[in-house]
Amino acid sequence: MRKPRTAKQQLAELVTRSNDDVFLPRDFTRASPDSAEYDTVLRAARALVREGTLVRLGYGVYARARQSPITGKPMLTAPGGLEGAVRQALDKLKVVWQPGQAAQDYNSGRSTQIPVNASFRVANRFSRKISFRGKEVVFERSEV
Repeated sequence: MRKPRTAKQQLAELVTRSNDDVFLPRDFTRASPDSAEYDTVLRAARALVREGTLVRLGYGVYARARQSPITGKPMLTAPGGLEGAVRQALDKLKVVWQPGQAAQDYNSGRSTQIPVNASFRVANRFSRKISFRGKEVVFERSEV
């Protein structure tokens, strides 16, 4: 008789099989009805963060990671890095967003200065902090 898979094993399988690069806890609970307990899912996610399979970007936002061949630290696998992961996270959270003012100015040709930090214009109700390795994403408040 086979042993039942642990919540950590189920989450690891979900992360490797999924086409998404960003995950929310509700994605984990939908995928593994056996371990639908929220605390169990978060405990398993923390274990995957310790292993380097996932990185925590903010409250309830995790992203797929792989080990950097240069530094050996986890790095994001999302296309576009942190900015791409934040776009996916905002879409999953159903937040209406636009690129930040600096990115809009650069893209329209009003500025030649390339934006260094990722910034997004979001609705007033969004108040999460998303960061990776000390780089915090800037959220500009507006009626998008």
